[in-house]
Amino acid sequence: MDIKELIASADNAYYATEYDKAIELYKQALDLDPDNNHAQEQMPKAEFYRSFKGVKPEDLMAEALQLFKRSRSFIDIGDLEEAKSLLQKAISVAEKAGVDFTNAKAVLENLHNASKATEFKKRALDELDKQLWVRAEANLSLANDLDPTDHIVQVLLPHLRSLLKAQNLVEQLNSGFGSVRNLLKIDKEIQSILESTNETPILRNLWLQVLGARRPKSIQLVAAEKMKSHTPKIFISYSHKDESYKDEFVTMFAGLQRRGVINAWQDRFIEAGEEWFDAIRNAMDECNMAVLLISPDFIASSFIQQEELKRLFERRVKEGLRVLPIIIRPCLWQEEPVIKHLQALPKDGKPVISFSQTNGERDQVWADIGKKIKEIAENL
Repeated sequence: MDIKELIASADNAYYATEYDKAIELYKQALDLDPDNNHAQEQMPKAEFYRSFKGVKPEDLMAEALQLFKRSRSFIDIGDLEEAKSLLQKAISVAEKAGVDFTNAKAVLENLHNASKATEFKKRALDELDKQLWVRAEANLSLANDLDPTDHIVQVLLPHLRSLLKAQNLVEQLNSGFGSVRNLLKIDKEIQSILESTNETPILRNLWLQVLGARRPKSIQLVAAEKMKSHTPKIFISYSHKDESYKDEFVTMFAGLQRRGVINAWQDRFIEAGEEWFDAIRNAMDECNMAVLLISPDFIASSFIQQEELKRLFERRVKEGLRVLPIIIRPCLWQEEPVIKHLQALPKDGKPVISFSQTNGERDQVWADIGKKIKEIAENL
């Protein structure tokens, strides 16, 4: 056979996966023409694929993955030709295993982008070494956008983002801002992040920073501080002629007060010798919520109208102070400009006095009011 016939026969054998025959024919062709480019290119391929003949599919894929990883190493050093060759081999080996190696194909089709992504990855790794966490996250994001198949970036980026989020959560936790329930939720999320990122060596220093920042103030301590310093303060505005209803109201949430859920203030707390007006004024300025026990005497009181309601509704407009009307006795409260638009309790503005004390109706009404106040207080 002449050189053309040898090459044609060798190619037929190659595509029929008869690699031994193909190799022998390519050798014969090279004996006749040592500079034959086609035979020089095809014979190493035939030898490469012959080495996988009869290999199990899972072993083939393991080899394809190794070739893919090796290609990444050559991308990292800028040898794109060798990377291209290894990627092509990885794709072919995967095909032998019956697998469409989409990641390798994606890198091969965007080899230039993969090379640019490597530059951003190198910068990010250098920044991680210098503990420039935010800048590293930005460069890893750029690398991921250019090449979403890089395993190192795929592992580092979500872990870094999680730990940066945990840093912010620790700040929230230690500030004690928000309800105790929310603080517990934040602490649980921080713990989950720490557990899921504790095996990433290059992020170890950031992981330790988050752990260390969280440790000085445990959730129990933060919660205790919050209960002490952030317990919602409730100002009770009422007419002394409704003292008995005020006492029923205070008795209803005595348990909440004892457990620190709320801290209710009334003018009976003013001590002997204390300036009563200043005490009332200070209590109105410090409260997070105001409860109005409304009755005809409440509406008729000049002091309540001119001093208490004026100040409380100034704070409602400027600061969003919660104001909750409770209708004690029948009155024309819906004609009062400052309170007529507020949602009142009990339901539908039905006065507390209208509920019987003998069959438990009154107790149930106070209990319902207490639940509502507790709900509001927990969200203050």
